[in-house]
Amino acid sequence: MTTNGTRLCFITRHGRQMTYETPAVHDYASSHVTGDRCDSDTSVPGHMKRQPCMMYASMTDAEHVCHLESSSNAGRVRQSRPQSSLIPSVIPHSFGNYSFKYTESICDVCIEIPHEIKEKVGSPAMLFTCPACHEKDERATKSNPMPYFAFKQTVEGTLLPACSKPTFIRGVCERASKSQVCAGPILILHFIYVGMNSRGSLPRVLNTALEEYHTPSTLRYHEVEFDFGTSDKLYHWETRAEALATEMGKYVFEYTVVFVSVHSEITRGDLFAGKDEKGEDVAVEPAEFMEYLFSGGLRSVINKSTVFMLSCGPLVAFHKSICSLKKAIAEQVFHSLLPQRLHLTDVRLKPTYTIAFGADRFISAVLKSFIVAFGVRVLIQGHAFEEVITDLLNVSLELRMHSDTFVFQLKDRTAPCLPHPSPNPSVIGIRYSWYHNHRRPWGTALPMSCPKCSSVRSWSRSKTGVDCSNAQARISTCRSPKCKYEFFTYPPQGPYEIVKDSKSTGWIKQMDI
Repeated sequence: MTTNGTRLCFITRHGRQMTYETPAVHDYASSHVTGDRCDSDTSVPGHMKRQPCMMYASMTDAEHVCHLESSSNAGRVRQSRPQSSLIPSVIPHSFGNYSFKYTESICDVCIEIPHEIKEKVGSPAMLFTCPACHEKDERATKSNPMPYFAFKQTVEGTLLPACSKPTFIRGVCERASKSQVCAGPILILHFIYVGMNSRGSLPRVLNTALEEYHTPSTLRYHEVEFDFGTSDKLYHWETRAEALATEMGKYVFEYTVVFVSVHSEITRGDLFAGKDEKGEDVAVEPAEFMEYLFSGGLRSVINKSTVFMLSCGPLVAFHKSICSLKKAIAEQVFHSLLPQRLHLTDVRLKPTYTIAFGADRFISAVLKSFIVAFGVRVLIQGHAFEEVITDLLNVSLELRMHSDTFVFQLKDRTAPCLPHPSPNPSVIGIRYSWYHNHRRPWGTALPMSCPKCSSVRSWSRSKTGVDCSNAQARISTCRSPKCKYEFFTYPPQGPYEIVKDSKSTGWIKQMDI
């Protein structure tokens, strides 16, 4: 497929602006590149399935930030290096086992372009290999570090370096040595329970973090308060939900992120739907709640999205509530709703990921580092969520002490290249618990006070041992001289995996939640 030309506007740190019009480019990326990306931390900017990509010869300088759109709605490319000389061109790029053409601009401040080939840059016969792909080829062949020849050409059927000397990269690696900036449109939806405060909320934090990379036309934020505690309120909510779905249906979004801020009932894990005629809170099972909240056309908006359930831990503390949530995510379930509106409904939302948290009194503010990292790593750099989840948790110092994290994902969505997805894909539930060998053995927080002598944080370094029933455990002993109380912690039941962060800390990844 052939795309229209792209307008590139370069803005230097000193405010100098340079604009170039590039010719039309054949979008090979839409059909080939997804099969061989530069690892999970790829060096190709943009969502390659849907738009042409812009490659930089200077990928070691990660301050190059690009935002590409068609010439009808031009984006921006920001150059942070001052006084750079930019050469716009269309150059074939050697990408793993393939070679493609990409719209490129080569900054000769970062990469040294020999005079012998300067006039040939842009020629279809000249191939360019970025540093990230060069390193990938070295790893693939398990070779020692080799001289870097960025420009190559085919001579009598053989691909040879176009220069006599290797390419020299100036400067140092200040940030990521390989990265991409995804410019696809993003939708952020925040559904908030009536009466809850949204000032400084996580969805607003995410929206602010993404604004630097997007224009108003490619980043949309909607905050909607809900209350469907009575039949009349439910009728009005369905009307509002349909209107919102119609409005969102006018656009095509590359990524949709949904936040649901709601209270949960502490004895069953039900979610608050709204207020009744007396002003009392009405709670319903998670499957019913999701059916009401995502009424009508909103289901298609939620499909393939990432949903954050910002509620307290009872939602995932009970087996029944977890099963109800999983049914709403993927399974075809027929059931009756509230007594006021008896009918059969097919609840099947199919978000790719649904994230919930296990703290009894969940504090959403501890998630801010996680949400900003999610925006950068997943929405901007294009990593798959399941591949970077532990990286996101590691930067969230307050979250890991405060709450376990539950991730529910559709198996068919995360499995590679399934030709015929199941109509009822199964849901994989994973629980991430932070452990510290001495402060949080087996992911269990030690009590602040010793149950026997009430001394504060008096626990010794834990050691491996057995309890009175000969079960394997870690034993923490009170250091108070007259106490010596022993506190036992045990490994989780069922299958689990240890993901180490350091010698004494890491994450316990419990499967089959």
